[in-house]
Amino acid sequence: MPNPVDYIEKYPERTIRILGISHQEWQELTEVAIAYNKEQEEKSESSKIRINALMRRKKASVNAERRDWFMFVLFKANANI
Repeated sequence: MPNPVDYIEKYPERTIRILGISHQEWQELTEVAIAYNKEQEEKSESSKIRINALMRRKKASVNAERRDWFMFVLFKANANI
């Protein structure tokens, strides 16, 4: 399956049919989710105790936009049950 976020960016007029919200609402929701994710990462990073400062955290295998897309779809599916 192609990346749904890329599809929505390529065809913004189809956002309502796919998600049930307008493209503008999707962009606002994505911005809020990214800001929230960044805030949570900063909180968790500030509370960590570093043993080795050179140790790097493993990069996430799924980017934030794609993860937020899947969360949105799951919440929407559960709301319709």
